[in-house]
Amino acid sequence: MKISRKFIEEESWAASILFLTGYILVTQGIVSPQSMIYNLLCVLGGLGFVWYGAKRNAHAIVFFNALYAAIALFRIVSLLI
Repeated sequence: MKISRKFIEEESWAASILFLTGYILVTQGIVSPQSMIYNLLCVLGGLGFVWYGAKRNAHAIVFFNALYAAIALFRIVSLLI
């Protein structure tokens, strides 16, 4: 199945909006950087950019966003334990 270029671009915009939403929520004091919602936004945004980077063969984007998402996922797991 071939994925359209437009869908890939929309996916990257969605990931950007997730990151930006998390950043705004933290900087405005609405949520804590240690909160579940902030870390969930980080995981989803990071995974969105991993997918985007993989489709573009952008290895640096994949690596750093996978690392970013993994750190946020580790924090979510620690919140649940």
